[in-house]
Amino acid sequence: MIYRQRFTPKGMLGAILFILGPTISGWLVMSYLSSSPYERPEAFIVALSCLLTPAGAVLALVGREHYDASAEIEREEREKKKLAEIDASKRRTVGF
Repeated sequence: MIYRQRFTPKGMLGAILFILGPTISGWLVMSYLSSSPYERPEAFIVALSCLLTPAGAVLALVGREHYDASAEIEREEREKKKLAEIDASKRRTVGF
């Protein structure tokens, strides 16, 4: 049996957080450092935003599922074999 893996919705959320986490936390840190004290985001929000990337990595690892891909792989191999036979027959008719 051959197994493949795919993301569940929790895993997709983790992948998105892992990708966008540094951008969001960087934006919040820059706005915290460069704005006046009255317009700053709350310090705990900035601290929580720094946890987006590690939380995304954990969710991406946890949010995976494994499934049996034997039938899918056999179908792909049959299609490849059929395409190779068609290609070989075309080469014989053309004379290559």
